[in-house]
Amino acid sequence: MDTAVEILAADAEAARASLNSASTQTNRRTYVRALFAWYEALAFTYRSHAVEINEVKARRGFPVDEDLSFLLRDELPKIGTNGRVHSAKHKVQFTDHFAFSLRVMFDLVPFNEEIFKEEGWSHFKNSVKLRDRITHPKVTADVEISDHDLSECDMAYSWLTNLVTQRLLAEQRDFMERHR
Repeated sequence: MDTAVEILAADAEAARASLNSASTQTNRRTYVRALFAWYEALAFTYRSHAVEINEVKARRGFPVDEDLSFLLRDELPKIGTNGRVHSAKHKVQFTDHFAFSLRVMFDLVPFNEEIFKEEGWSHFKNSVKLRDRITHPKVTADVEISDHDLSECDMAYSWLTNLVTQRLLAEQRDFMERHR
């Protein structure tokens, strides 16, 4: 398995340590960018795991949702000029794609909590707006990160790491024990 997720998680922690030692705007932007690189890798990893699980299910004769299979590979079926169906790259807004990635992973466990109603998800969406602002700046103010902005990022990160490392892994362990 690729270690990009672990490398990028370490980058985010290192960026946070740099920010803690010197709270400059450069360190703030570096921290936000590092967080989102990790988020992207995490979401991709979840979708990749779901693709693998679907492939195993298909080989074993279980029904597989073909629409879901396309979406997990970031593709959509398209009809070409020759009348044949082929796959095309599917562009999805980051927040929606991240939610889809989490939902797929939690549905595979299964996980009964409604995570998208939690306050952490709101913090996450706010941090996405910050990321968008600093990666597509229009004016100088767009690249300035306030203490409140940092707080939103930190609360989103805490929520997500708790979700991933504690709650999801606990649910996976419980699921595996129930299905031995």
